[in-house]
Amino acid sequence: MPVFAQQTRVFSIDATQTTSLKLSEIAEKVIAIPLSKDASMINAAFWTGDYLFLASLRNVWQYDAHGNFIRIIPCNGNFVSGVAGDTVKKELYIPVATSKGGSELWCYDFFGKLKKKVALKYPSVVSCLYHGNVLWILSEEFTDEKKCGFYSYVDISTGKETFLPQKYEIPLEILPSGGKVLTGFVGTLSMSDNCLYANWDDNVIWRIKNNKVEPAYKCNVTRAYLDQMYCLKGILGNYLFFHYHLNEDGSNMYLRHLKTGKIYNVNYHGAYGNYTKGAIEDVYNSGYFALLREPLNKEGYFWFVKNMRGKSLGNVPVKGNQVVFIVKMKQ
Repeated sequence: MPVFAQQTRVFSIDATQTTSLKLSEIAEKVIAIPLSKDASMINAAFWTGDYLFLASLRNVWQYDAHGNFIRIIPCNGNFVSGVAGDTVKKELYIPVATSKGGSELWCYDFFGKLKKKVALKYPSVVSCLYHGNVLWILSEEFTDEKKCGFYSYVDISTGKETFLPQKYEIPLEILPSGGKVLTGFVGTLSMSDNCLYANWDDNVIWRIKNNKVEPAYKCNVTRAYLDQMYCLKGILGNYLFFHYHLNEDGSNMYLRHLKTGKIYNVNYHGAYGNYTKGAIEDVYNSGYFALLREPLNKEGYFWFVKNMRGKSLGNVPVKGNQVVFIVKMKQ
């Protein structure tokens, strides 16, 4: 990994100093999309304005701008590890782990027609994001002693995958029995001010610029927290977000405006789509939400999903269950 340089901004987080947060305080625009048909286990989203694509474990679900179900884009039972696309060419890019132990990039048009497949070097894709006319990818591989993360980009027209010289490595955890813990990375890619940002299993947010990787931000929490929450962090427009898990008090999300220094530190409880404490979605008055976890393909945007069967968006009853919220952050 790169050595920390002076340009790395380091923030200290006091886990005992929590705040409240209403979505309207940080959101310039919020779009609520009630889905006519539930998608299972959503792990990524791609939004064009006309279409919403949601990646689940084995398929990608396509909806129109109003949430009407259009089709399932099949991935033949393969594991899906994200979804991205080119809104100009109207192409969809889905990284899949194949049954043969490798990984491929499947390229569809917006009507569900498979156009091509591109072989990828490493067996597992962690995250992907279309930026600068190429598809950027975080991928991983296990060796006998290490878990390795790689940065690459794919030229869709030629199918060529180019790797950056830097990589992220950590030693494998060894169990008392001598076995090895083979848990993959859970990282994300986001973009701000024409730069890409990546994160792995540490407390650092890495900047990718001019094909170089450098540590841009580091967050130090003044109270012990669990390693598995390191991955939920990134840059959204002018905001840095960083999640950490407190054993006895649920989870916290630290949010900092990088220009003004405004800070939120919100404690939240709950599970996927159902939260009982945390930030408040006060635009449609739908209750608590999952804070900033998933950057979208548009700079300064993020998304979250809520289960809302029997509830309302403002004064409008929700006919189905799942509602996807698209949020544009304030500057």
